[in-house]
Amino acid sequence: MKLSLIILLCFSLAIPGVATAKDIDQDDAQMLRQQGVILSLEKILQAAQNLHPGRVIEVELEKKHNLYIYEVEIADNNGQVWEIKFNASDATVLSQQRDD
Repeated sequence: MKLSLIILLCFSLAIPGVATAKDIDQDDAQMLRQQGVILSLEKILQAAQNLHPGRVIEVELEKKHNLYIYEVEIADNNGQVWEIKFNASDATVLSQQRDD
């Protein structure tokens, strides 16, 4: 019983430290854009196309660690799928990786 309580306590203390991302809905995104907090989707998509010309598959906007992030999934002209994360305020590339 004592061991179970210790394990449960350790697990519950670890949960707040887990980084979570909050998805931003369309209405909130529009408000953030109008306030100048984030760039327009068009600017982000142009930045993605400049890196990997091709077809956009999916775009998400999320907030993680007080930073708004556009996540763009794109299939390039060679058929490779890329996931690119941009800082939504200035289009800085935070990461890009090819999906296998």
